[in-house]
Amino acid sequence: MLYDNVFGTFTTYADAPILMPISEILDGMGAIELKALSTMNAATRSATMKLKKEAQGKSLAEIKKLNWDLAPDIAESLNVVWDKGYKLGSKHAIKEMREAVPVKQNSLQYAKVSDLIKAIFELKPFSVFDRPKAAVKKILSRNLLIAGDYAKDVLARVKDNISQGMITQANGYTMPQKEVNALISETLNVSQSRAAMISRTETTNAYNESRVETFKQSSLATHCRFLAIADDRTTDICETRNGIVFPIAEAPKYQPALHVNCRSTISVLLPKINPAHQRMIEDASLDPKNRPLAPLPVGWR
Repeated sequence: MLYDNVFGTFTTYADAPILMPISEILDGMGAIELKALSTMNAATRSATMKLKKEAQGKSLAEIKKLNWDLAPDIAESLNVVWDKGYKLGSKHAIKEMREAVPVKQNSLQYAKVSDLIKAIFELKPFSVFDRPKAAVKKILSRNLLIAGDYAKDVLARVKDNISQGMITQANGYTMPQKEVNALISETLNVSQSRAAMISRTETTNAYNESRVETFKQSSLATHCRFLAIADDRTTDICETRNGIVFPIAEAPKYQPALHVNCRSTISVLLPKINPAHQRMIEDASLDPKNRPLAPLPVGWR
């Protein structure tokens, strides 16, 4: 399994709603990540074998000029990640909001918000492509940029690998094809690790952005809570934010992914109808202003 227990150990409240089954989150996100990783690896391997074939009989100068059209395939894989991640995040967010509505409601207390509660149960999951055109364009452009950086890096490595078989050292040694192939295999292994990092991080990005956008569909959702895992791979960045509560308007500051391979997520709070949520908001220990938060990676946000 590529994802660990997302919800780990948290400050709990006796009458807080039961969170979604962890297995449902892990299975859904893991499936998206694995599919993207498989597609990216297949595209990279295919492009590498094609480039290797095209390089046969060419000079070092000609090899240096070789190029490939890998970036669009990688970008398309990321577009699929965002489409599926958005749908899953929206689906889970709606389910979580519904479960946050207390079963026992005082008719007088909830009379003023009955229509808002009903609206939560009428929400439908949506795709990233259902968002405003400007937002979609921004995501697609970012995916193409990530894909371009990935493709450019792998291309440079593969061309260097191929060239090694044509360079005669001062001692007259020329690397045999078997060793060149080994270098290419090593490059593909490195690219696979990077592809895994990209697919995991972008799945987390898409999933959590969708959750926030879905929460915003209800005026009852006023705050969010950061939920980090609790294991030996938890970063200081996520550990210091674990459990913090913040207004939904400030979600962009705390919304995962907060670093590469981030596995955290955020939950919703509906204080107008859920007393436990109101207490979380009033709990000073959960205010990020009262926490020494580990800094994000340089240039991350």
